[in-house]
Amino acid sequence: MYRLATLFCILSVLWLTTGRVLATPTPSPSPEPAKVLVVPIPLSIVVDKAEAAQATLDRLQTEAGDNSEVDGIEGQAKELKGALHSFGVRVDRTLAEDATLDSIQALSCDLRALCEPVNGWMRVLSARSGMLEAHLNTLAGMKTAWEVTMNAAASDAGLADVKNQIAVVCQQVMEAAGQTEAAMRRVVSVQAQLAELKTLYEDLELRLAVGSTQAAHQLFERDSAPLWTADAYRTLKGPAEAAAAMGETGEKLARYFKARPQTILVHLCLLLVLLLLVSGAGRAFRGWGEQAGVTATPLATAYLMSFVPVVFMYPLPPRVLTYSLIISYVLAAVVILRPFVIPELRVGLYALVFTAFFDLMRGTLLSEVSLFRAILVIELVLSLAFVVWFLRSGRIAAARERSPSAARFARVAAWYLLLGMGASLATTAAGYASLSRYLVNLTVAPVYAGILIAASLRILDSFLIFFLRVPPLGRLGSVARNRDRLCGLLRYVFLFAGVVLWVRYVASQAPMFAVAHDRMGVLLNADLGFYGLTLSGIVGFVLAVTASFVISRVILVLLQEDVYPRVPLPNGVPYAISTMLHYVLVLLGFLVALSALGLDMTRFTVMVSAFGVGLGFGLQTIVNNVVSGVVLLFERPVKIGDVIEMNSNRGTLTHIGLRASVLHASDGSDIILPNGTLLSSNVVNYTFTDQKRRIDIDVHIPAGHDAEAVMKKLVEQVRDVDHILEDPAPECLFVKFTDKEIALQVRAWVGSRENWRRVRSALNLAVYGMLLKDGLVSALPTPPAEQLISEN
Repeated sequence: MYRLATLFCILSVLWLTTGRVLATPTPSPSPEPAKVLVVPIPLSIVVDKAEAAQATLDRLQTEAGDNSEVDGIEGQAKELKGALHSFGVRVDRTLAEDATLDSIQALSCDLRALCEPVNGWMRVLSARSGMLEAHLNTLAGMKTAWEVTMNAAASDAGLADVKNQIAVVCQQVMEAAGQTEAAMRRVVSVQAQLAELKTLYEDLELRLAVGSTQAAHQLFERDSAPLWTADAYRTLKGPAEAAAAMGETGEKLARYFKARPQTILVHLCLLLVLLLLVSGAGRAFRGWGEQAGVTATPLATAYLMSFVPVVFMYPLPPRVLTYSLIISYVLAAVVILRPFVIPELRVGLYALVFTAFFDLMRGTLLSEVSLFRAILVIELVLSLAFVVWFLRSGRIAAARERSPSAARFARVAAWYLLLGMGASLATTAAGYASLSRYLVNLTVAPVYAGILIAASLRILDSFLIFFLRVPPLGRLGSVARNRDRLCGLLRYVFLFAGVVLWVRYVASQAPMFAVAHDRMGVLLNADLGFYGLTLSGIVGFVLAVTASFVISRVILVLLQEDVYPRVPLPNGVPYAISTMLHYVLVLLGFLVALSALGLDMTRFTVMVSAFGVGLGFGLQTIVNNVVSGVVLLFERPVKIGDVIEMNSNRGTLTHIGLRASVLHASDGSDIILPNGTLLSSNVVNYTFTDQKRRIDIDVHIPAGHDAEAVMKKLVEQVRDVDHILEDPAPECLFVKFTDKEIALQVRAWVGSRENWRRVRSALNLAVYGMLLKDGLVSALPTPPAEQLISEN
C-alpha cells in the first residue's frame, strides 16, 4: 500500500508539471519550414505506381464530385433567407405596435428556432472544407512527384511508353486538382451565404434586444389614465368596437388556416389516432381491475398529448391562435386533473377555467387597448374576490385532514395569486397598463405551466403502468417482479424532469429569474483555476459515472432474469458475460465522464503513459492478477460453482473478481485466492465435466469368509440408500487378500455434490450395520477415500 501511494504521488507530480508546461508554454522562435526533397519515382515501377495513383485519383474525384450535401444546404439556406426577411417584416410590425416584453420574447424564441439548423450546416461545410483541403495537399504532392519523375525521364531517349504513362498521370492529377478546387470554391460560396444569414440573424437579434430594453423601460412609465379619473372612461369603446376587433382577429386566423389547409387535417388525424390509443388503454385498465387514471377522460387526454406535435405543426402562428391553443390545453389539463384533486380544492380548478376564459378574451382584443384594460380589471377584481373567499371559506382546513401536503400547496398558491393579482390591479388602477399586463402574465403563466406539467405527469404515470403490463415489457420476468419499484423510480424521474421544466419556464418568463439563471450559468461554467475544471464539468462527471453504474445494473438484471433462463449456456458463461459487460459499461461511462469534465486529453494521455511505466515496476502482481482474471472469465478452466482443491484448500468457487477469486470452504470460511495464483498453480477441479461424485468405502473382512456373498450383500445394501444413482450402478470390488483378512471396496455414485456428505454418512451407517448383523465383528469400514471421478 505504501509503494502504491508513493507511486501515485510521483505520477501526480509528473502530471501537474506536465500540465503547467502545456498550459504556459515558453515563447520560442518559429522554425523555418524544412525543405522537402522529392525523389523521382524509379522508372522500373512507374507502371505499378501509375495504377495506384489512378485508384487514388478516382477516389479523390468521387469524393470531390459528391456535392449533394452542399446542394441541399444551399437550397435550405435560400429558403431560410426568405424566411428571415419575412420575419424581419414581422419584427418591424411588432415593434411599431408598442410591443410588450412577452411578445418580444416570443419573437426571440421563434428566431432562435428558425436559425437553429445554421450551426449544423456550418459544421458540415467546415468538415467538407477540411477534407477538400487535405485532398489538395495530396494532389500537390502527387503533382510534384510525377513532375520530378517526368524531368528525370526526359533525359532518357528511350522508354516512350513510360513517358506517355507519366504524362497521362500528370494530366489526370491536374484535372483532379481543378475539380477539387471547384468543389472548394462551391463550399466557400455556400459558407459566405451562411455568413450572410448569420449577419441577418444578428441584426434581428439586436433589434429585438433594443426593443426589449425599450419595453422594459416603458413598463415603469404611466401609459394610461388612472381609474379614479374621468379620462380613463372617455376612451372606453362599446360592443361594436369589440365585435370589430374580434372580427379582425377572425380574419387573421382565417387567412392563416387558408394558407395551411393540410395542417388542420393532419391535426385531426393525430387527435383521432391518439383518441383510439387512449381508449384502448382504458379498456385494458378496466380489464385489469385497476384505476382507470387519465384514460377515464380519453378526449382530454388525447388532446393534451398532441401538445408537442402541434408546436411544430403551426409555425409562426398569430398571437390569438397561440392564446387559443394554450387556453384549450389548460382546459384539457383541468379535466384530466379533476379526479385526482381533493373535493374541497376542486373549486380552484373551476375558477381557473373562468380565468382562462378572460385570458382568451384579452388575447383576442389585443388591438383595442381600452377594451383590453377593462377586461383585465374585471378579471383581476373577480380573481381577487375568489382568492379572498377561498382563503376564508375553511376549505383548506377541511382538506388538511385528507392531505396536509395538498392543503399547504393550496394555501401557498392562493397567497401567490393574491399578491400577484393584487399588484397587477394596483398598477393598472394607477395607470401603468403595460406593467399591469406584464405582472398578470407573470402571475398566471407559471400556474398554467404547472397545470399542464401536472396533467402530463399523470398521463405519463398511467401509460407507464400500461406499458409495463403489455408485451414486450409485460412478458419480462424482471419487469413483472419489480413492477412497483420500477414505477416508483420512474415516477421520481418524471417528477424531477417536470420540476426542472417548470423552473426553466418560469426563469424564461421573468427577467429577474432570467438574470439569476444566466449568473448561475456563468458560475457553473467558471474556471476553478485547476486546469480548466468547472462546477458543471464536475456535476457532469458525477452524473455520467452514476448513469453508467445504473445502466449496467439494469442491463445485468435483465440478462440474469430474462435472457439467461431462456438461452442454454454452459456453466460459467453467464457470469463471464455479465462481468465483462459491467466492466465495459463502467469504462465507457468513465470515458464519457472525463469528456464531460472537460479534461485536457493530452494531459490525460501523459498521465496514462506515466501510469503505465509505474505499473511495469510497482504493480506487476496486480496487473498479473487482472489479466489472469480476464483469462479465467473467457477460458473458464474453473467456473462459479465448481468444487476445486488448490494447495490443500478445498471448497466451492463463489466469485471470480477482476483481481481475486473467493473459495467457500466446507467449514464456512472464505478463502481469497489471487487470480494469478489460481491460473498458474495446479488446481484439482472436481466438477469440471459434470456434477456426479463417487464415494468409496474400504471394507476388511476376516479371511475364510465367503467374499462373493458379502460383496453381493454390500451392493444390495448400498442400493437401498437414498440418492444413490442406478447409472452408474453401485459395485463392490475385491481389492486384495492376505492370510488374515480380505480387502473389499464399495463404490457408489451420487448425482449432486450438495448432499454427498449426508449420503456418505448414510452409506457408512448401512455398511457398518450389515457387517454387525452378519457377525463380522472385526469388519470395520475404514475412513472413506474421498474422491471425485467423472463418469468417463
